[in-house]
Amino acid sequence: MIGLEYADLSALTPVIDKFHHAVSTTIHKSFIPARAPGRRSDGLIYVISGRTHYDFGSYAFDAKPGDIFFLARDSVYSMDVYDAPYVVFFANFDFRLPPDTALRCALYPSVGGKNTEKLFRRMREVWCLQRPTVKEDCLSMLYAAYSDFLRSAHGATYLPSAKRKRMDAALEYIDAHVADEALNIAEVASAVHLSESHFRRSFRDAFGISPVKYITMARITQAQERLRYSNERLTDIAEALGFSSLYYFSVVFKKEVGTSPSEYRKRYSADPLT
Repeated sequence: MIGLEYADLSALTPVIDKFHHAVSTTIHKSFIPARAPGRRSDGLIYVISGRTHYDFGSYAFDAKPGDIFFLARDSVYSMDVYDAPYVVFFANFDFRLPPDTALRCALYPSVGGKNTEKLFRRMREVWCLQRPTVKEDCLSMLYAAYSDFLRSAHGATYLPSAKRKRMDAALEYIDAHVADEALNIAEVASAVHLSESHFRRSFRDAFGISPVKYITMARITQAQERLRYSNERLTDIAEALGFSSLYYFSVVFKKEVGTSPSEYRKRYSADPLT
């Protein structure tokens, strides 16, 4: 566009006007042609599996597992999926930009973004819950994912702070002990050498949600995956994920997801990517 200055997303401090949605998708088709008028919103995408060639006319890039890339509003491109299935998590939103400024689509290979996939998974699950604060919750996680995006954009010269390293270690500890019924915040805080109050504040600052909420969502996310992909009994799933009883598991699951575990299995097991 004439008169527009094109900027790289990694050089900006982002301000998001509107959050649209967070979803995952699987693409099997080998070639998808470009279509005008282009994208209706900005998007940050994380690649789970597969490889795809994106062609924007004047430039192109190949996206592979672990990469993060940005697609700007109004951009027009074609996709050639040469390693299917191509599975991605993506969040769509609207950036607030200075006058006469447009953003450039770009690929940023993910380095050190160990928790990026977890953040996108949580974002998608929170979006599916459609609670009253869904957009605010997703926006907080999007900003956390954006910090990993910046890490990759600046390459190996960017080192996470000691605080971020501890929060990454906390996520790893929680995920390793999520099936432990006795898992509590004091235990996680001790594992990363922080007081409980300091840990609670630091965790929320880093990821936009409380550690208690993260533990609950980690358990519920794993429960959803088991309900979709396995034939395990509900009692076995509840026990494996640290719930004290099937009744308590069902209560928490329905509160977070809006339906019972058995109803969820019936609804989604036929299409695990819904």
